[in-house]
Amino acid sequence: MNRYIKLLIAVLCIPLTACCFSGCGLFGQKPPGEDKIKAVFTENEDAFRASAKYLLSFEDKFSNLENVYITKPDEITVYTRQPGTVYLDDQTVKPEGNAAEHISALFNAGCKSIGMSGSANTNSNSPNSIYFRMWSATVRDTDCGIAVSKDEGGTPKTEFMTRLSPISDDGWYYYISDYEDWREAQ
Repeated sequence: MNRYIKLLIAVLCIPLTACCFSGCGLFGQKPPGEDKIKAVFTENEDAFRASAKYLLSFEDKFSNLENVYITKPDEITVYTRQPGTVYLDDQTVKPEGNAAEHISALFNAGCKSIGMSGSANTNSNSPNSIYFRMWSATVRDTDCGIAVSKDEGGTPKTEFMTRLSPISDDGWYYYISDYEDWREAQ
């Protein structure tokens, strides 16, 4: 075979193979099941609870809190919105105290990102939860993980949520958010 054809095959096959093994969602990969996510929650329950409590403290630390995102264990991005504006201000903070250890433990357990909707989200249909994204598909806007409502005893809402199943007796849930399924159901 011509060496250029071999090179072309290698250039195409290597990224596709890597995508399949990394869980990118190409070729219809499914999110991990509820049992797998529940096992991660059970094994790291203290870290999940402590991280959620820490994020809730941001409601008092930042006025007009819109959202909080953590995509790296040592960096928290906080978005605020001034009343009457459509623009978001963002700032990056470092986790404080034991929160750094708990957040790091969750990333080591497979968490891809952590987020929380802030109190500036006042619409009753707005997300009201803290979520721990454990898996996501890059081709199809789908993710799954663990969510807890910011309102004690409430039911969490994440953007484009299509499935919610309890994994504890006190308000922790396995969730799936799938934009395509959500859009079709509207």
